[in-house]
Amino acid sequence: MPVRRQPHAVEVSISRAPLVQEIIQAEDEEPIIPHVLFQSPAQRGDLEVTPELIWDASQLEPYDRLPREFIQTTHFYPPNRPGDWVPPGFHYGWRPNLGRLLVFAQERGLTTTYGDARDNNLPRDNDYPRGLRPRSKYFSYLNDVHVDEEGCTVLVPYPATKALWPDADGPEPHPSDIDIYNTISKALKMIVCELALERGFGGWYYWMIFMAVTLRADEGTNFLVSVMSNGRNLTDGRDDHRPTREQMDELAQALGVSGPARWYVDRDAFEWEDQYQEQLVFGGPAVYSDEEDDGDEDENILSPGAPPYLFD
Repeated sequence: MPVRRQPHAVEVSISRAPLVQEIIQAEDEEPIIPHVLFQSPAQRGDLEVTPELIWDASQLEPYDRLPREFIQTTHFYPPNRPGDWVPPGFHYGWRPNLGRLLVFAQERGLTTTYGDARDNNLPRDNDYPRGLRPRSKYFSYLNDVHVDEEGCTVLVPYPATKALWPDADGPEPHPSDIDIYNTISKALKMIVCELALERGFGGWYYWMIFMAVTLRADEGTNFLVSVMSNGRNLTDGRDDHRPTREQMDELAQALGVSGPARWYVDRDAFEWEDQYQEQLVFGGPAVYSDEEDDGDEDENILSPGAPPYLFD
């Protein structure tokens, strides 16, 4: 019996949900001209991306409302084809209250050292966000800020951490050994889970809220509590997979964050990306060719290794 063929690309509409419309630019609003680093290939041409250009983009203020051109309304299914472009990754959220998260982690026994993280992670997961534990060979200095060789801000141990664990010989790890990212990520997940269970948020919170790393840094940190992204969270059919404004307010209060959530570009996904080239580099389902597209339209031509959700 023929299997229904999965379309290569699916066009979706931007959601009309009140929260979504509140945090993106209106249709009749004059479009914002993005920084050249964030522009599509058609806009910027063969631009050479330099550390100086990345640094310049990292100094931009986050968006209060996301430009519509960054909302991913075309979803591609593998195998990818040349020109399957997706926009830069943006996260909607707040800078974390590091003090609160670190205290919570200490009280709940969630503190993680770099050695713990290396031991617990599978090899394929052992790729921390770049620069979270800087190595001296990557140090250069630009405007008195540590940067790595690619122009991105490098994070160093925080004063808040040293205040919590001042004694290197005590029972807690030395501040320089604490894996800040994994420690506060665990604390964030537990705080959000406890709040969601108490308030009946539904299941969206568990896989959607996480600690992102952004290109821009504020007051020494480029960690971000990411509540939504510029992908499926903003499109039709996903209303059960995003928070309400009231839930956003409750989250902010529980996490001890202040000010409105805003849109920050991801530290490692700040350019438009050709999914076909990504597939060639990192592998995946069989690479698309025109010859593969001949045949019964009712047959599925995805790789046998394609995940089951592609057939839903």
